[in-house]
Amino acid sequence: MKSRHISITLVAVMELLANTRLSDFAILKATHLALRKKKTLGVSFSSERNNDEKDRTSLLDLRDGFIAGGSSQSTDEALNSWNASLHFCQWRGVTCGKKHRRVTEIDLSGQMLKGVISPSVGNLTFLRSLYLRNNLLRGELPTQIGQLRRIQYLDLGMNYLQGQIPVELSNCSTLLWLGLHANNFTGEIPYQFSSLSKINVFYAQQNSLVGELPRFFRNLSSLSQLYLADNKFHGEIQDSLQGLSKLKLLSLPTNNLSGSVSPLYNLSSLQYLDVARNHFTGTLAQDMDVRFPNLTFLSFSYNNFTGTIPPSISNMSGLYVIQLGGNKLTGRVPDNLGKLGGLKMLQISDNLLGSEQAGDLNFIASLSNCTELKWLVIAKNRFGGQLPDFIGNLTSKLQEIQLRENYITGSLPEAIGELSGLTFMELGKNLFTDTIPISIGKLLNVNTLLLYENSFRGGIPSSIGNMRNLSNLDLSTNLLDGTIPEVLGNCRDMQVINISGNHLSGNLPSKVFSQFQNLRSCNVSYNSFSGAFPAVFERLEALNTLDASYNNFSGEFRAQLGYRLELLNIAGNSFNGSIPSSLGSLRALQWLDLSNNNLSGVIPKELTYIATLQNLNLSYNQLEGEVPLFNKSSRLSVVGNMRLCGGNQELKLQPCKHRLKRKTISKKSVIFITLGIIAMFTLFICLFILFCIRRKYKKDSRDELPEGYQRVTYAELFKATDGFAESNLIGSGSFGDVYRGTLNGDETKQIAVKVLNMEKYDSTKSFNAECKVLKEIRHRNLLRIITSCSSLDFKGNDFKALVFDLMSNGNLDNCLHYNDEQRQEVRVPLSLAKRLEVAIDVGSALDYLHNGCEKPIVHCDLKPSNILLDDDMIAHVGDFGLAKMLLGENQSTGESLSTAIKGSIGYVAPEYGMGAPISPQGDIYSYGILLLELITGKRPTDEMFNNETSIRNFSERALPEHVEEIVDQSIMNEFHEAIATQRNPEQFKLQWHTWLVSFVEVGISCSAESTRSRMDIQSAIRCLQKTKVDMIASLHVRRRQ
Repeated sequence: MKSRHISITLVAVMELLANTRLSDFAILKATHLALRKKKTLGVSFSSERNNDEKDRTSLLDLRDGFIAGGSSQSTDEALNSWNASLHFCQWRGVTCGKKHRRVTEIDLSGQMLKGVISPSVGNLTFLRSLYLRNNLLRGELPTQIGQLRRIQYLDLGMNYLQGQIPVELSNCSTLLWLGLHANNFTGEIPYQFSSLSKINVFYAQQNSLVGELPRFFRNLSSLSQLYLADNKFHGEIQDSLQGLSKLKLLSLPTNNLSGSVSPLYNLSSLQYLDVARNHFTGTLAQDMDVRFPNLTFLSFSYNNFTGTIPPSISNMSGLYVIQLGGNKLTGRVPDNLGKLGGLKMLQISDNLLGSEQAGDLNFIASLSNCTELKWLVIAKNRFGGQLPDFIGNLTSKLQEIQLRENYITGSLPEAIGELSGLTFMELGKNLFTDTIPISIGKLLNVNTLLLYENSFRGGIPSSIGNMRNLSNLDLSTNLLDGTIPEVLGNCRDMQVINISGNHLSGNLPSKVFSQFQNLRSCNVSYNSFSGAFPAVFERLEALNTLDASYNNFSGEFRAQLGYRLELLNIAGNSFNGSIPSSLGSLRALQWLDLSNNNLSGVIPKELTYIATLQNLNLSYNQLEGEVPLFNKSSRLSVVGNMRLCGGNQELKLQPCKHRLKRKTISKKSVIFITLGIIAMFTLFICLFILFCIRRKYKKDSRDELPEGYQRVTYAELFKATDGFAESNLIGSGSFGDVYRGTLNGDETKQIAVKVLNMEKYDSTKSFNAECKVLKEIRHRNLLRIITSCSSLDFKGNDFKALVFDLMSNGNLDNCLHYNDEQRQEVRVPLSLAKRLEVAIDVGSALDYLHNGCEKPIVHCDLKPSNILLDDDMIAHVGDFGLAKMLLGENQSTGESLSTAIKGSIGYVAPEYGMGAPISPQGDIYSYGILLLELITGKRPTDEMFNNETSIRNFSERALPEHVEEIVDQSIMNEFHEAIATQRNPEQFKLQWHTWLVSFVEVGISCSAESTRSRMDIQSAIRCLQKTKVDMIASLHVRRRQ
């Protein structure tokens, strides 16, 4: 169309010239202009077509990258239009400029994209906005992203992007908004980002970024919002944020920052400040109102602040959230907080506030002026005295009140019923007495009522039946008596009810419990309930926990319980009759306790069908007959049943008399059979040797390290290790010795040289195997190779060595099992928290080997001596001499451990001894044994363990009550030192016990005899991480001491 337009223009010009008198010069000039216009239009059209094709091709490359990780319905719908049937400006999520028709915006947020970001994104040079938030994108962010010189809005948050943040992003100098949050980015934020002078908002929270807080931030003068939460930043703030006069929001929680927060006091423009869950120290500024005149959100929670809460905080008129919990604040709470009329949350729990005396709670009176207050959280302090009546003057908008773990005495005031907006009330672990006030029934919106561990007496008030939204009721460990009121059945949304540890009596009313169709947990233990156990629980299909232990129930237990039940405890009653075989249908059951009853008859074999069963206690009944064989992962106790026989050897019961003696084979037959087997085995060995001799041996001295690794000579390594001096010998591995050295004379760069013993069988194979694995892997918790050497020594003998970074804290085995001479060499004691971190580090390495590599890699020799610890006590898995790469479901070589490799005694999986193929499950078993060694301080080959007892059985028998008896003594020493400083020693003791049990349980689950019963590595890591988070929240320990 454009070429036709150009031709028409030329014809018009010629006609004009023919009918007009012009000089020759004028004619020539007109012709030249027409031809020039033709050339310009042609070039313009050609350029536009090229740019059009360039954008289209780049978008198609992006599409191919997005679908590389698989597709979903959302992905298909998002990219369905990305094809040749439409112009790319009409593709879903694509916006083009009106003038030049170039791509200016891509928005594919929340489309479940599972692939990678193609480097072709850098060709979309007119792009101003790129939104890929909330997808499943993986891989590294391509460096070509730095070619987007016009980009202003870049949002890549909430994906699985990894690696370091590319330096090239600093070329995007027009950036206003950068979102990298909720990914797996590592390393430091590039200092070149100081060139992003226009940036207004920077999201980088929820990654694994490290280093000190970058000082270049102070150069970003336009910065108004900075999010760096949930990373691994450390050090002090110093002047890194100095002069940011436009900064309104600063979010730094959950890092390892320390020192003083005083540098923040100069940021008077701040409206939102969150530095929670760090290691900041010092006191709070007494002139907070002057420092932060515009602040609306303040969170200093879970640090190490001391001193008092400054009264000036009440002058910060715009403040609506105060979070100061989890510190060591002392003294009284200011009485003038009522001046903060817009206050919505006051969270000062877990401090040392109050004096355990009357008057500590007087500050609540002023809070009646805070008409927007929704959350009042003052738990775990030293507040004493009675809860004042003016608690009822607080706003009806109050939704949550937490007063647990204080020293509040006296009655719960009737005025509590005036807080009509409450949905959550927790008053547990105080010193309340008298009856629960009837007015509590006026709290019609409450769904959670927790009054546990007080001294309330009298009956359960019938007015609770008015609280029809109630779903969680905990009245445990009080002095309540009487029966359960039938009106409690009005609370039909009940999901959790705990009334244990009282003096309640009578029958369990079926009329009440039949209304709780959503009931998940019911605990009525340690009361005086009597009569037959109601059948009503058969109809509660959501029930997963039922504890009716230590009451006075009698008769036969015939309840047909729901399939979701995980815990059933009816111990300490007077049930009689036989154990119902129907219990075997509870396929989710994990804990079954029928002890201390009058049950009789045989143990039904149906109980052995429950694959999930972990604890079975049948002690102190009148059972008889043969004990069926249960899964070895199940803890079984049958003591006090004198007429039982058989069962597992661990039970040490007498053999059953009715068993027929097996027919014995004659001695003569045994001799003939044995001689025959020996002859056949000898013949096989001879044939195998002949076959090996006939094969031509080809020596392969080439290692398999990837290109880019500079090899070193034998002479260089000889010099680096002082001639492989014995004084530099730091350990021995599966196939050789390890020496300390310094390469190229650089004393600051210490190395570890692993020299293979070439006289040992399969040493060359080990070297090649380790090289093959090391070239495929790269992970924070795997030992990094520097170089290798495959050469001849000075005597002409074969020499092979691998060179690694030296791990200054040695191996885990030395840290766990040191003698008095070695004690001084261990730089950092292995605290319980440190052992948890090591366990998580090793688990992360295994997860990467099994699930993060293109071909799964099985280590095959995981043990403490192969776990190296660096300067920061971060664990690195090494020694891949036995490792195998798997192809699909089969081994790369088809070998099984019975014919190829053995691993290390005590750590090798039991199935390998029966010729099973190599699999990740074998590593998980070794990991489980490693965890048990970490927590007990005992090797699996310790002389105390024999054919009857293993480290796993030893640990399992101690759970849960006696776990403290098996853990490493240094852990218990740590516990005794810590508990001496605790305000509530009993609570701390319970927490410590829980952490130990959790640790041991993961080790036991991973080291199960059956591969199917073993916990998968990712679940194990999650369990350990949860325990670690609980410890950090309670002890405020640093992640890296």
